[in-house]
Amino acid sequence: FRRPANYSIVWERAHWDIREGDWGQAFYNGPKQQSPWNLAIGSATNTNKSMRYATTHRALHRYYYSEISGLKKPFVASWYESTLKVGYYHKEHPKCIEGSAVPYRNWITIPHVAVYGKSCSSGWVKTNELFATTIHELTHVSHWDLIGQFSFSELWLSTNTRIIPESWAEAVEWRLTNIEYNELGRTDRLNNLAARNYNHVQLPDGPGIQLWFKRNSKNENWEYYTPLFIDLVDNHNQRQRLGGGSSHPNDNVSGYTFQVLEQDVLRRTFGFSSFKERLKLFKPSGVTDAQIDELINYYSSF
Repeated sequence: FRRPANYSIVWERAHWDIREGDWGQAFYNGPKQQSPWNLAIGSATNTNKSMRYATTHRALHRYYYSEISGLKKPFVASWYESTLKVGYYHKEHPKCIEGSAVPYRNWITIPHVAVYGKSCSSGWVKTNELFATTIHELTHVSHWDLIGQFSFSELWLSTNTRIIPESWAEAVEWRLTNIEYNELGRTDRLNNLAARNYNHVQLPDGPGIQLWFKRNSKNENWEYYTPLFIDLVDNHNQRQRLGGGSSHPNDNVSGYTFQVLEQDVLRRTFGFSSFKERLKLFKPSGVTDAQIDELINYYSSF
C-alpha cells in the first residue's frame, strides 16, 4: 500500500459469526503498516485467544465447506433465524464442560454454540481438542436443524434418550476430526486425542477407541457419550477385541454410512423404538434385525 493499512482479521463468514464470549465480535487487530502482513498466529499449545479463534473457524470451515462424508451443513440462516453464532470463552466453564449447544439460544441472541479454551482438569486445551469439541457442538446444531428444535430438545432432555444425540455428536466428531488431521498429515494430533476419550481416533488396529462403560462414578453424564453410532459404521467388535464380557456391547453390526444414518435414520428418529425401526429399514447387506436389536438394546437399557 502507498500509505499504511490497518490490518485485522474478523472471524466470520456468511454462515457463521465467532464471538468473544457472549457478545463481542472475535477479531485480531493487526498492525498499521505499508508492507505485507504475514501473521504467525501460534502453535497448538499457545494460550492466546487468536489461535483458538482460528481453530474454531477451521472447524466451522470443515463442516460447512469441506469433505464431511455426505453430511448436511449444520445450519443456514433464514428470514426467521439469524446467522449461526459461536461463542469462544477464553476460560473454563464453572461446571467444567468443554462446550454446549442449545437451540433456543436463537431466541435470546446469545451464541447457539459455546466452546471453552480451558479445562478444569488439564488447563488450556490444545487446538486439536478444541477442534474436536467444536465439531461435536456443531453436530448438535445440525441434528436439531434436521428434526426440529422441539424434537431435538425432547431427545436431549430425556434421561432415556439423550444417549442418541450425544452419541451421534461423538461419532461425527470422531469422523471429521480424523478427516481433518489426516488431510493435514498430522495423525500425531489424532493419537494425542485417543487418551482423552474413547472414540476421537481410529487407531490402526482399533483397540483403544471404544472403552465405554455403562456407569462411571466420576461423571454422571459420561455414560451418554457412547460409541453407538461408530458401532454401526465400523467393523470393530469391542467385546471380542477388548474382552470384559457384558462390560462391552456385542457389536456385530457394521456397514452403515454417515449419510444414511443422518438422512434416512436420524431424520425420523424420536426415541429408541423409531431408531431401531429406521435402522432395520435401511440396514446394510449382511446385517440382521436380531443383530440390530442386540446392539441397540444394550445401549438403551443402561
